[in-house]
Amino acid sequence: EEARQLFGTYVDVEGFSSEVVTSLLERAAGNPFFIQEFVRMLIEQGALELSQGKWRVVPPTVIEEIDLPTSLRTLMLARIDRLPDNLRQLLRDASVIGLQFTLRLLQEVERRLGRTTAIRPMLERLVELELLEPRSVKDEEGYSFTHVLTQETIYQNILHQDRIELHQVVAQSYEACYRDRLETQIESLALHYDRARRREKALLYMLRAGDRARQRYANKEAIKYYSRALQLSQLVTEASAERWHAALHLADVYQLTGNYDEAIALYQAI
Repeated sequence: EEARQLFGTYVDVEGFSSEVVTSLLERAAGNPFFIQEFVRMLIEQGALELSQGKWRVVPPTVIEEIDLPTSLRTLMLARIDRLPDNLRQLLRDASVIGLQFTLRLLQEVERRLGRTTAIRPMLERLVELELLEPRSVKDEEGYSFTHVLTQETIYQNILHQDRIELHQVVAQSYEACYRDRLETQIESLALHYDRARRREKALLYMLRAGDRARQRYANKEAIKYYSRALQLSQLVTEASAERWHAALHLADVYQLTGNYDEAIALYQAI
């Protein structure tokens, strides 16, 4: 009932048959984001027009003939697929960076991919479409996806090999943009090089990320980074020093957090 009321705040429900409304609400399964995206889809298709503060069906549109999406992912991909190629490509690249990104970083990614760096007008258009929103990122001009599901859906739809290549470009772009203060981006570099399958680089940054977390007593984060570094060290040749570093400090953090059995096992292994 709450979902029905929400739908009614956006549109004039009288333009929809009860069957369509019931089917929509069943597929939304109580997710308000599904309802919002469905309304946006109809607006972009020209099926709705704004009149007296509500969206109303535009005659002679027959809502019953519009395919109702079966899932939120299907709905969102349908919206993305209707975008021009340049906007769709830009969203794809941005989704690899993450939920938030700086303008400078995305420009560098596009430059390395051989595309235009004049992306501000495209970003403004994506803001108008409510796919992105302006947001300062670490005191820099940046943007954020309006919903985490939008970023995740676009990212998951990228071919696996393309993702690997894009993560490497993103990691290299971080190094280029922040070479004078790389320590502020260590965690991002560790993640992107790991997903790019660049194990040597990933191992280096995982250790540094673990050290940073340990120094500020962010023990859960330190355990995550050191554990991954330990795994990577098994896959990298001539990484005995790095393996020792990861195991020793992981054991130290385990000891601090009261995980004595895990700490003892690591100390004995060293």
